[in-house]
Amino acid sequence: AVSGAPRQRVAMAASKAVQARTEKKLKDLQRLPANKHCLDCSGHGGLMPQYVCMTLKTFVCTHCSGVHREENRRVKGLSMSSFTAEEVQALAEYGNERGQAQWYARHDPAAAPKPESGNVPALRVFLKQVYVDKRFAAAPGAAHAAVAQAQQRSPYGAQQAPAPQATPPPLPPRPSPVAAPQPATPSLISMSPVAAQPTPADPFGMFD
Repeated sequence: AVSGAPRQRVAMAASKAVQARTEKKLKDLQRLPANKHCLDCSGHGGLMPQYVCMTLKTFVCTHCSGVHREENRRVKGLSMSSFTAEEVQALAEYGNERGQAQWYARHDPAAAPKPESGNVPALRVFLKQVYVDKRFAAAPGAAHAAVAQAQQRSPYGAQQAPAPQATPPPLPPRPSPVAAPQPATPSLISMSPVAAQPTPADPFGMFD
């Protein structure tokens, strides 16, 4: 049994292994095409976002993250914060592709272009239209379908429950064992009596 200091070392090693897998998965998520640019702005300033809005589960740039904070949304820095496995999984199940499908489903870039990353006043107005007024959001049913389709395309999509296993057909009932026929035992009553054998004559009786 492991006890004392060895147990603590085992627990620390296991915790470090989990954290290493979590950090690798987070970096992999950053490399996905949709997550390589801030969801809410345009221009070079939005390239390779360094923040995530955990409220919306999207990758955003420095300026957009500040606007999200102003709206009391939870923001974390990718290089300055630690992430739990549950938080990374939430980002994997949503991310910018799903955010685009839900919040920008009816967005026309020509009619209402996303502001440049550094234009904070314009970002405040635009993000209010997106997330408060829901000006470009998909209808509830359409948003659900769009998000589901995006999750299917993602290599880190939602965890799928295993498909139910088919119930095998019931086995046929086992036949009852048939007893082997036993040979008939002859009845003592039915047995014929053995006829008595005659006593042979004494050959010497004639000389008595």
